[in-house]
Amino acid sequence: MKSKALPYIILTGQVFLTIAAVTLLNPGCNAKVHIILAGFSFYVAGLMTLNFHLNQMESVCFGNRFIKVIRLMRHEFHNHLQVLFSMIQLKKHQEALKYIEDAVKCDKTIN
Repeated sequence: MKSKALPYIILTGQVFLTIAAVTLLNPGCNAKVHIILAGFSFYVAGLMTLNFHLNQMESVCFGNRFIKVIRLMRHEFHNHLQVLFSMIQLKKHQEALKYIEDAVKCDKTIN
């Protein structure tokens, strides 16, 4: 996975390069302030874009975790159905009822 700090380092490096370029201009150049403001504007725009992108990635990550939890719950539910199906086929009706009661109690405990 890529380092999350790398884009911030690049943006900060761009700011330093802008400042260095401005300091090397002629002392009589009137455009220094405009160059600094333009560089700062690009820096802020870059930060905003980067933060927006990282927030979207976190949302996707959260969505993937949510889907994984739902899949695990579905898998567990199918396991319960398979056990009940087997007990009913073996005509173990009392054990099936007991299994259902235990599963309900277990779910209440977890919740």
